[in-house]
Amino acid sequence: IILNFLICLSEIIGGLLSGSLSLLADAFHNFSDGMAILISFLARIIGMRSPDSRMTFGYKRAEILAALLNSSVIIVISFYLFREAYLRFKEPQKITVPLMLVVAIFGLIADLICVYLLYPETHQSLNMRSAYLHLLSDTLSSVGVVLAGIVIYFYPVYFLDPLLTVVIAIFILVQGYQVLKQSTLILMERVPAEVDIEEIKKKIEIIPGINSLHHIHIWQIDEQ
Repeated sequence: IILNFLICLSEIIGGLLSGSLSLLADAFHNFSDGMAILISFLARIIGMRSPDSRMTFGYKRAEILAALLNSSVIIVISFYLFREAYLRFKEPQKITVPLMLVVAIFGLIADLICVYLLYPETHQSLNMRSAYLHLLSDTLSSVGVVLAGIVIYFYPVYFLDPLLTVVIAIFILVQGYQVLKQSTLILMERVPAEVDIEEIKKKIEIIPGINSLHHIHIWQIDEQ
């Protein structure tokens, strides 16, 4: 959380001073990363509480709600980036490349550390995977910003900056949609994809003493 907010602050300052939109895009993305991890952390704490008389199914869905919120935010941010890139395509601005590169490299190193720290948690919950996707997409965008800065340093192709912003926005939009879809289906209590209700019905109805089985309801509390 601390690393992401530090990256965000440095990239906002660096983006404003250098004129790099992709750096500012990366900063907003890092801000959403910091918030995503904070929300995921709080949701995990809540989710670990034991079931009680008021919440008989437990609190695990706090993490699904966090995944839904995180993915919704990242989708909104992606559309904001599309808008900013469009405006910059219309009026290209000169970029102070050395400053852009220094800040971008710092951000990339911090992103790599964050991804390394969070990766072991990604197989345990959709909540942590949504936070990890924020970090992974930001790491890739940081790589893109660095590469764009190097190219612009040698060739003044300033349209590369908003073009990169569009690529970053598309990537995080796709990733955000996938988590949003999965968390929404869980909250809508859809039958888990790997479960065949008809097969379950047949297996239960062959048990001696059972004549028929109907009104079957199967859903999941969380992604596990």
